[in-house]
Amino acid sequence: MEFNATFIISAVSFIIFTLIMNWIFYKPVKKIMDERKAYIDDNYNEANSVKEKTQALLDDKNEKIVGAQKNSRKLVSDGVEQSKKNKENLIQNATKTSKDKIQEAKANLSTEKEQASNELKNSVYDLSKNVAEKILGKNVDNFEYDENLVNEAMKNA
Repeated sequence: MEFNATFIISAVSFIIFTLIMNWIFYKPVKKIMDERKAYIDDNYNEANSVKEKTQALLDDKNEKIVGAQKNSRKLVSDGVEQSKKNKENLIQNATKTSKDKIQEAKANLSTEKEQASNELKNSVYDLSKNVAEKILGKNVDNFEYDENLVNEAMKNA
């Protein structure tokens, strides 16, 4: 291999060509590639950020849904429990009211029975006095009757 001036001129021409190509072509292309890489990286980072925000919103929504379901279940169970209490209170009140009315009716019947018995006794007295007057043919004002006999007759009737 010979080293003559052609070789040196070729080497210098190659170096100058490389510098010119680097300055005219490679640097602008590298700049465009770097800008494009930065654009892609920015979009990728922004997409990841949006994805994280979306995931956070989705998680928050799911938590709210779970909370709402728990609240609705609690409201339903509270409503059922309250209705059971109301039902028990109504039953107790109705039972108490009916017992009170039954007791009142029994007391009224007892009072009415006593009044009817007294009226019947008076009627028996008047009837026996009238029968005695008709049989004897005279006015019997001092007529006495046996109250025990009247009570026994009323029990048997």
